[in-house]
Amino acid sequence: MLLKINSLFCFKNLYLFLVIIFSGLAISFYRSQGGLIILFFITIFYLLKYNINVNDKRLLITVILWLTYCIFIGLFYSTFVPFFIFRYIVYFLVAFTIFSLYGNYFFILFEKFIYILCLINLLFWIAELFFPAQVMSLASMLDISNNVNPDADFYSNFFFRTIYRIKDDGFFPRNCGFCWEPGPYSIFIVFTLLLTYFRYPKSFYRHFSFWVLFISLLTTQSTTGIGAFLIATFYLAVSRSKNESRLIVFFTLLVLISCIFLLVPFLFDKIQDLYIGSSNVDSLIDRSQATGKAYSAGRFGGVVLAYRNFLERPIFGTGGISLLSVGVSDKGTVYSVSGLATVLSTFGIVGFLLYMYFAFKSSVYIARIFHNDGKFAFFILFICCSFGFNVVHMPVLFAIILMAPVAKNNNRLLSASKDSIRSYLMYR
Repeated sequence: MLLKINSLFCFKNLYLFLVIIFSGLAISFYRSQGGLIILFFITIFYLLKYNINVNDKRLLITVILWLTYCIFIGLFYSTFVPFFIFRYIVYFLVAFTIFSLYGNYFFILFEKFIYILCLINLLFWIAELFFPAQVMSLASMLDISNNVNPDADFYSNFFFRTIYRIKDDGFFPRNCGFCWEPGPYSIFIVFTLLLTYFRYPKSFYRHFSFWVLFISLLTTQSTTGIGAFLIATFYLAVSRSKNESRLIVFFTLLVLISCIFLLVPFLFDKIQDLYIGSSNVDSLIDRSQATGKAYSAGRFGGVVLAYRNFLERPIFGTGGISLLSVGVSDKGTVYSVSGLATVLSTFGIVGFLLYMYFAFKSSVYIARIFHNDGKFAFFILFICCSFGFNVVHMPVLFAIILMAPVAKNNNRLLSASKDSIRSYLMYR
């Protein structure tokens, strides 16, 4: 067991673990220019150490197209945003490095790392449940977050554990894992749950890791994660059922999932509140300009903002120039947390369609690797999770979407057999 854990955390695999932690965005450093520069140099170090040739056609085409877009936007709006340009070049390099280092085994490593992080954080969550004062006191001493979430009543992060408390939490605290909020953490979990299912389609529920992941998902109490999980489960169950029983399965699950959404408070009530809040975008903009503060427009409010930006700049979007966005001024900011809304607003219809295309291609890619018929499963997760949060700023998740344009030796990766995938790091 110890030997297998050591092999998992070997120096080569440590890069992926660091990118996963970085993608949690739980401390201010991960969100800063300095953090992005450090990630860039770590990536360059791994490229050099493992003799990875960056003179790759897919990567070069991707970077050239990106720079062409940025130059066009800069000339058109007479403004360049260097950090915006650099951010996505780093993300392209991270994606390229990940798939060059690990190939298809990336999915196994990703599953293992998230499982271990879930196990550790579940133990911390249980401790927080029974000994809240002691755990929060310890968290305060170890905090490295630099006040990432000032709106929370209590926020602390110490590398792989975040504690996030607000007044409306109730008796059960929400589990943030290694992320800045429970929602983003739930996204990592549902992706890993689906990978577990793809690896063991007939026996996934017999594996201890599945139950660790599933219970961890419930502890997040996340509308985004649990909703995405239910919708993906619905799709897989219907697609796997026989033709003659498919209609029965469809309506049975539809009624069941609808009841879950209506009866579980943190699902229906939260969606209702977010929807109602979307009608208050204008008042939120007025408040931000009056107070000089930044406010989140929420999921549905973010869609409203994105639609307004889309109407003004439908083809290529705002190009990362924040002052061109509706709700942003020198007096205050109203921002969107929705990933799909952000993509549409920032990159216009061209970038939005490319994002959807790459997400679909990656979904098909993953299904082929595991010889699974659920080719739309990951695409559904991409859409559901991107609606709730901006996954394009989480490098490891964005890397999955970028498999189609930047994965090195794509054909070789697709040729990996099911047995070789399953035999890699099997230390359960």
